[in-house]
Amino acid sequence: MNKPTNSLGMLSLALAVVATVGCGDKITNVYIINGSDGAADGQPANNPPPTDGAVAETAGEAGAPTDGGPGGAETAPVPTPPGPDAGPPMGPYAGKPWNGMPQVVPGTLQFEFYDLGGEGIAYHDTDAVNQGSGVQNIGIMNKPEAMFRRMEGVDITYTRPGTDRYMGGMNVPVDQLYVGWTSPGEWLKYTINVTEAGNYMLSMHTSANLDGSTISFTFEDGVTTGALPIPFTTSWNIWEHVDNMAIVKLTAGMHVMTVRLEAKGNNNLDYLIFTRKP
Repeated sequence: MNKPTNSLGMLSLALAVVATVGCGDKITNVYIINGSDGAADGQPANNPPPTDGAVAETAGEAGAPTDGGPGGAETAPVPTPPGPDAGPPMGPYAGKPWNGMPQVVPGTLQFEFYDLGGEGIAYHDTDAVNQGSGVQNIGIMNKPEAMFRRMEGVDITYTRPGTDRYMGGMNVPVDQLYVGWTSPGEWLKYTINVTEAGNYMLSMHTSANLDGSTISFTFEDGVTTGALPIPFTTSWNIWEHVDNMAIVKLTAGMHVMTVRLEAKGNNNLDYLIFTRKP
């Protein structure tokens, strides 16, 4: 459901690392703060951080991507597509991958890691205020999750203990960043690196406060899912893992995917899994 000043750059935190860790069919973001592997608010880390593939964000590091502001983040290059069989060029798109690291397919795409570039380039939001980091969480200054990408219009917050759960009643892991407060017509762009051409099944971790909401996934080469239904979960804080939403055929190499909220909105978007199928 989801802005004022540059977040992590103003904190006294030495280091905040966001790592994607597989845990069955659920994904856990593990936050490493000041060298500790314990999550904020006394919550234990669910898994140890991986040794590779982590997205690191270090406050004040020279040339490092910042929280959506000028500097390293705006100059991070888009990597060259690998090999002679790389996918089609991405045209005049001016966005850049978050932290200079395209999200990898097959694998899990985190919705909060949409591209850098700002309103009208990397995303479109119906207002300029981050309703989560910039409004709901404005008084929480000791958690990087609470201030993530605060200066941007996309609305981002995180799961909380005793609040977010699955439809069966089981608790959702806490401190998981997600995009919320969505409205029809809003969109987000993601630079992805497809390491192997093929057919990919899309599955999503989401919640929906309205029945009849739809979402689409479209790639710069014209591949699209069209509008797909998002199951009604009865509340923003009731989550569901939706398997086999669609199959898309992707070529190897770099692509830009646009995620568009087509109807109703009122959804929370946590992550999207690309699973290669025969």
